[in-house]
Amino acid sequence: MPPVVVGRWVSSKCEIRPGPEFLIRDYTFYKNSTFSAVQYYYADIFCTSASYALVSTGEFTFDQISWIVPGGVEVDYTLQQVIIMGYTDKGTDTLYRNINRTCAGLGRAKWVPYRIYEIFTFMEVARSKGNNADLLFLDKDCTAAINFAIHELQLMRVEVWRMYDSTSVTKLYLGDVHTDMGVRKSYRPTAYQVALHSVDVSITQTRDVIA
Repeated sequence: MPPVVVGRWVSSKCEIRPGPEFLIRDYTFYKNSTFSAVQYYYADIFCTSASYALVSTGEFTFDQISWIVPGGVEVDYTLQQVIIMGYTDKGTDTLYRNINRTCAGLGRAKWVPYRIYEIFTFMEVARSKGNNADLLFLDKDCTAAINFAIHELQLMRVEVWRMYDSTSVTKLYLGDVHTDMGVRKSYRPTAYQVALHSVDVSITQTRDVIA
């Protein structure tokens, strides 16, 4: 049986990744097998000074029990959209310069804080031609500048922890992230990250693609 992941899952504390990167994750999985993964990045080890946020959306399907990681289930996912938003003038300007350097033309106008910018798109859009219809593929990837990958979704495990006061805590373990930021896009998880904690497992609505 695949793990029950429908609902919202969040970090229990500020997480530290090689780089270093300081972030808080806030992921939601929906009943129609879509997801929305929000990552808040910070400038300090306590996650008090916000730098920028990434919102990734897409679809996922469970594949098979992992032969490499005990208790894990391998997952296939399709990334459909990634948007980014800076919180400070300095941080937003750095994002603008880095992304424009590797994806020229995206930043025709200087970026400003608290405005969202699309840096990845892969969607199938129906297009009519007279009495016929076909699919138009929208494809854009400007994520290399920030070494973005969300392959952690390729491995999942859910655990229910029984507490001493008869309550329970449900945790979601996703795949680990490679310590070398340069190879994250090609890395497949072989272990787990620190767990995300369940906030609400009663999500019933579907996710809408952000236009």
